[in-house]
Amino acid sequence: MSDLEASGKSRLADAYKEKGYRVLSRDIQGGKVSDLLPIFEYELKMGENIVIDNTHSTAEMRRPFVQSAQKAGENLRCEWMSTSKEDCQINALHRMWDRYGRVFLGPDDFAEEEFKKDPNMFPPAALWSTAKKFEEPSTAEGFSKVEKVKFVRELFKGSNSALILDYDQNLRNVPEGTELGYPVELDQVILLPRRKEVLDDYISKHNPDFLLGASNQSGVHKGTLTYERAVECFEETNKQLGLDIQFHFCPHRSSPPGCYCRKPQSGMGVYMMRKFDLDPQKTLFVGDQTSDKTWAKRLGIEFQHTHNFFGPDYADSTTK
Repeated sequence: MSDLEASGKSRLADAYKEKGYRVLSRDIQGGKVSDLLPIFEYELKMGENIVIDNTHSTAEMRRPFVQSAQKAGENLRCEWMSTSKEDCQINALHRMWDRYGRVFLGPDDFAEEEFKKDPNMFPPAALWSTAKKFEEPSTAEGFSKVEKVKFVRELFKGSNSALILDYDQNLRNVPEGTELGYPVELDQVILLPRRKEVLDDYISKHNPDFLLGASNQSGVHKGTLTYERAVECFEETNKQLGLDIQFHFCPHRSSPPGCYCRKPQSGMGVYMMRKFDLDPQKTLFVGDQTSDKTWAKRLGIEFQHTHNFFGPDYADSTTK
């Protein structure tokens, strides 16, 4: 069992399968969790060693299986994957790519039939909901033993290098006195000093395979910025830099987590890893926010603050 969905418990179940255990899971047998109970009881009578691969987040959900094992005179051990929400999210995102060759990022994607028909696909809010109702398992429920299993992330290992850049207050700013902190008109796109020079120097020295952009643009959701104008402002930034940065951005609301793509959520990062076959150890992300640093850490890539990358004398300058 686990605290949350996509915790890595199926990998644990597969290890038991290799030892000869029968694995019961909705992924295999289909139906509801309750549909696994009669199969479980039958296999117990047949003397099979069984693994139930399911989240089982509450004592009430676990009780029928515990009682059936007790009735059959068998010990039922609980192995509990205590994986963080952040790691579960990354697992879920990679699973999307493995199954569908894409990442479902936001509300429009979640409404698609392909997403809704798969019980292993879920929006980020589902993780928060499960975490809220989770009840820690104990031997008092009837388990012979409860063991907490630590999740260890294996980083995606692509072959390509990349420089990933945040845009607002990192590459560009807006004229002093502008109401918002991001451009909504093309003439509001103002490069911060020395951005072109520093980037040209970095590219000549390191020759990254890809130049990528990752930006939060919640103004689209708020209605202060259209999606099309956001794209145009990114293109104007690239034009002023003289660089072809393949930009990606989150147009969704800032809170609560309603999408997988708003940094520090990992959706844009996993998409880039898979789309461009990136090696995290050959990837650098430059940003200015705590959420940028957190985003990079979760993905296992190096982070540099804009002050360090571009220099403190030029990081906060604003054209007046």
